Amino acid sequence: MVKYCRQTAFARDHFETFKQGVPFVQYIDKLYEQLCPEHYAKQKAIAIGTDQNYVIDGTSFTTVTVNKNFRTACHQDAGDFRDGFGNLIVYKEGDYDGSFFVMPEYRIAVDLDTTDVLFCDVHKFHGNTEMKNKTEGALRISFVMYYRENMIKCSSPSEQLAEIKVQKNGYYTL
Repeated sequence: MVKYCRQTAFARDHFETFKQGVPFVQYIDKLYEQLCPEHYAKQKAIAIGTDQNYVIDGTSFTTVTVNKNFRTACHQDAGDFRDGFGNLIVYKEGDYDGSFFVMPEYRIAVDLDTTDVLFCDVHKFHGNTEMKNKTEGALRISFVMYYRENMIKCSSPSEQLAEIKVQKNGYYTL
């Protein structure tokens, strides 16, 4: 059993704003299903088997990471569903150079534009290049959605709360 399953700080503190983004996540989920059906089927199956309090409404995702003008070092993802594919969606504003998504093993660099969606094996080395602003206030926001691997082991929120109370107090009261 996972010790503590919870909403992210953003979802907890800004739940109404989070809910406004759910149709976007659902749209990416549909693209994932259409473009990567084998990976999607495995990920969707595990998402269906997970307490639905931890899955983003009707999708195969539990988590969204949002990065603003952020350069990631070359890395391999860990902690997300091993048999799934990663995705990257970018929103651009202003003019800049760089921020190419790179996969050194394949010797590729992809310049994602607004409305582009990229699916790939994020368990291979990847990252993005430095962003150099050409205009003040240039913006690159990237969205990454995934299934956090051990979420299937999470008990319901009420069971989680009871477990936390027992751990804290040594007993549980109603």
